Amino acid sequence: MAQPGGDRAVGVWLIVLAGMMYGMTVLGGVTRLTHAGLSIPEWKPVKGIVPPLSQEAWQRAFDAYQQFPEFRELRSDMKLEEFQRIYWIEYTHRLLGRLIAVVFALPFLWFWIKGRLTRRRALALGAIFMAGGLQGAIGWFMVKSGLSDNPRVSPYRLTLHLSVAVLLYLATLDMARRVFIPLRPPVTPLPRWPARLILGLIYLQLLSGGLVAGHHAGVAFPALISGAVAGAWLPELGPRNLFDNVLTLLLFHVSLAIVIAMASLAWGLQVLRLKAGNWSLKLFWLVLVLQLALGWITAWNYSESPPVVFASLHQAVGLLLITAAFLMVRFPGPTTQRVVPNALVT
Repeated sequence: MAQPGGDRAVGVWLIVLAGMMYGMTVLGGVTRLTHAGLSIPEWKPVKGIVPPLSQEAWQRAFDAYQQFPEFRELRSDMKLEEFQRIYWIEYTHRLLGRLIAVVFALPFLWFWIKGRLTRRRALALGAIFMAGGLQGAIGWFMVKSGLSDNPRVSPYRLTLHLSVAVLLYLATLDMARRVFIPLRPPVTPLPRWPARLILGLIYLQLLSGGLVAGHHAGVAFPALISGAVAGAWLPELGPRNLFDNVLTLLLFHVSLAIVIAMASLAWGLQVLRLKAGNWSLKLFWLVLVLQLALGWITAWNYSESPPVVFASLHQAVGLLLITAAFLMVRFPGPTTQRVVPNALVT
């Protein structure tokens, strides 16, 4: 029977899976930014593994794409060479999803048959695998929204797809952590609720970023920095301002970034006061500063469309930030003095 805790091979496998999920999520952002997501307007889990291999096959794929509104309304002058570029991005994204399923399923069966997974761990991993299958269905549900009369993917389905991807990634990362480093509370632990609050705020910020990206709300940045925010609440939209008004969405995204920065600063100062800083807090602050800078650079360089390089980096570092926040929650670090339960509440 497998023993609770460290089986190095299982841990390495889970870290590889988490890394693949991270890459899948980042590549999904690149797919959206390059408008490649609708280039394959069909879902063939098995036959779709083989890309077009001849000129005739490429032409058939291009002809299929031309039947949908994105080509007719937005890209009617596209040539085959341009189509091939976006096709390969979407194809790679889908191929990576298939590879994750294989890299998950085969080692899982091997470790399970060999008795190297506890029953509890096997059930948890089985739940992650089933959620991954659901995520694939959500991805196709998202793509289908752009194959209708409106040639744009639904921002709400995009955000749902992103939210599940982040949860799957963090769940897999935590499973790896449980294998290598089972949690043992330090003798004088710091309370974890402030770090958990920051983690929750960052997750909310990622979902906000999904809506901002889906609505192309970055176009409202000039109005925001000029102080022209009168349109941030349109009476005719009511509560829908929070989901459909680009100025409201961007204002919320920027405001929440400021809240996260201030909450992180307050938490960091308290930890430093107690001389309890450790590597997880330092890593979090490093990534937070980088992410804030990338967010500003991305917004500043936004014109009619987002700058692909900066926006891709902003999304990639955003996922690193929630990773750092997760590590800060899991490894808060011991203090060097005795802490009473309410010592961090001022």
